[in-house]
Amino acid sequence: MKIKQNVWVVVSCYLLLMLASCQPITSPEKTNKKEGYLGLNVPQTFNFSTTKTVDIVLSASFMTSHSAVVEIFNDNPKRGSASVIRKLYLEQGRTMTVTLNLPSWSQEVWIISRQSDGIVISHQVPINLTLVVVDIAEVGPMTSSLLNSTQAINPGGCNVGCDSFVVGNDLTINDGRTYCIEEGDLLTGTVLFSQQGGSLKVCGTAQISNINVNGNPSELEIHIEETGIFQISTLNLNSREALLVNRGVLQIANGLAFNYRFENYSEVSLSPFNVNSNEGEFYNYGTLNVAGNLNNSNFIHNQGTINVSGSFNNNSNSTLINDCRIIATGDFHQNALMEHYGYIKANGTFYVQQAGGGASNIYGHSLIETGNAFINRSLAAPQTGTYARLNVLNDIQINGGGSVTGLVDMCVSNGTITNLGSINNTVTYCEAVIPATECNPGTGNPLNGGNPNPNDDFPDDPDRNFNNYYPATGVYGTLAFEDLWPTYGDFDMNDLVIGYNINEVTNLTNQVVDIEFTCVIRALGAGMQSGFGIELPIPANRVASVTGARLTENIVSLNANGTENGNTNAVIILWDNSAYEMGMFVNTLNPANHVQEDTLVIRVTFTSPVNTSELGLAPYKPFIFVNGERSHEIHLPGNAPTALVNTSLFGLHDDDTKPSQNRYYRSINNLNWAINIPIEIPYPKETIDITEAYPFFQAWAESGGELYPDWYLDLPGHRITSRLYLKP
Repeated sequence: MKIKQNVWVVVSCYLLLMLASCQPITSPEKTNKKEGYLGLNVPQTFNFSTTKTVDIVLSASFMTSHSAVVEIFNDNPKRGSASVIRKLYLEQGRTMTVTLNLPSWSQEVWIISRQSDGIVISHQVPINLTLVVVDIAEVGPMTSSLLNSTQAINPGGCNVGCDSFVVGNDLTINDGRTYCIEEGDLLTGTVLFSQQGGSLKVCGTAQISNINVNGNPSELEIHIEETGIFQISTLNLNSREALLVNRGVLQIANGLAFNYRFENYSEVSLSPFNVNSNEGEFYNYGTLNVAGNLNNSNFIHNQGTINVSGSFNNNSNSTLINDCRIIATGDFHQNALMEHYGYIKANGTFYVQQAGGGASNIYGHSLIETGNAFINRSLAAPQTGTYARLNVLNDIQINGGGSVTGLVDMCVSNGTITNLGSINNTVTYCEAVIPATECNPGTGNPLNGGNPNPNDDFPDDPDRNFNNYYPATGVYGTLAFEDLWPTYGDFDMNDLVIGYNINEVTNLTNQVVDIEFTCVIRALGAGMQSGFGIELPIPANRVASVTGARLTENIVSLNANGTENGNTNAVIILWDNSAYEMGMFVNTLNPANHVQEDTLVIRVTFTSPVNTSELGLAPYKPFIFVNGERSHEIHLPGNAPTALVNTSLFGLHDDDTKPSQNRYYRSINNLNWAINIPIEIPYPKETIDITEAYPFFQAWAESGGELYPDWYLDLPGHRITSRLYLKP
């Protein structure tokens, strides 16, 4: 046994105190003591767990790339405090379940998928349930920050901004006032906008026979709110200053042709639908269904879905900006300016025939799908960035005045490409991958399948690919033990304090190849020698080797592969003398006498990769054995011992272990002798009950973990630092 000389000074000064402090405390039944730890009233089913288990089902059903590397973070990765807690490989069309062991107070995780075609998609995932399903390729809905409109945010419905509330028959709107129909109320008859104009907000029902406009009001607005219904046969506002906003139900029997601003946030069906020249503007953030043709003669900005049962006509001198989805059963006539970022589908023919100052501009990761394509003018994409794609079922014909330039990928399924114009040398054919989004179904198959090396932690090792650290990358958990089991101790939880970080090294099938245990012996507030081991729930012969263990006391017998002899399961003894480097009674009293912590790295390699479901969850089943007796094991409450335990100790003194009831290492009043914390925390100083150092520990334990699951965090009122050992 090795004890450094300077440690003897500490031992000699505090030996009597320590020995006294580590003596057994008589059980509460004998002393009637009801204070501190021994006074806790803990539910019999509570095992002092500070973590919760969450199953996350990951799917990649709609991923257009061959594969993705998925990283799960414990916080928003844009924050410096975020750490990776799991790293996986997922192929297209596959589904897998990932089980995470997270702090009980956790509210969310972040999942980042890095696809092999370069697409990166983030998901903020609430974990208030024990089972969560996530499609890693799905893009979430657009937020109001994407909307190009000052009216994008609901101005408050009919609860604010109303000058008058109306009900009954007929209404005259004047003096710039706002008239509101409350939810549940009905307005019928006619509506007259006078010369001064004003606004109508509909939260109830408006069944209008006609709207009349006198002169040219400076303000003329109709807002149909989420609970509103607006019904009319013909809507002629006859004012270029008018604004129509629909968030509810809009029914216009004779369709709509307009020369004012119309914003749609809901679903509306109209026939016909004509955006007239001279000031007609349509902003779509919801769904527009058009029976027949849609004619744009001025301006459309689409950030939702437009379904057209006829043809979509983007007429001369007009502008179309498409950020999301347009689907036409007939043809698509592109005769003016088009800025295309999303998805366009035309079952008929897509015509590029703009004249004058028009242009057909398509951008990276946009997609056009059509039956045929006739390109009479320029179809252009940027020269740098990512590709846009044109998918054609039958034929593409590029006529004399036509051209395709920039990063455009053209793909024909059944027909041919006839080039009578020009095709830039940047154009590719059936190669580009367009990722699926909420707006875009995506297309293409990547050619660079296999191991995505940029995200591989072991690029030169074909058998190893990813590091998976528990509790997280760069984060150490805490194991704290009382060593007097089966008798109560002083519950300062510092007889042995271990910091740990466990790395499961996985391959491309997400199986574990190695486990690397990095353990830091932080404190020994004990008078008895202790060793430390971990049991893995797999047969011992699944282990190929164990390296880095420190066994100096000749009390452990090993198999040839480094596992402990006499156990069916793989039991790894990491060390058999916690005081070998540091000595006893260190780092629990005066921080000025702090002894350098002892770090060991132990690596377990398997004969063949092991499924994570077989291994269970880190930190697995850690335990200590004390007083030089290998069979005197102390485990976390609820964990069964190894095959080498001395079962005659069960039920002695204050212990209430009952193997027949699967009850282990709990006292007669359900107290514990060990605890696992998923972060590094300061532990109590010598002889200070943990309830006296962490004020919310008692409420947490007595509520069965329901209250104050964050009792150990560095939050206001959670710690009494004067009672904690804070290393210098």
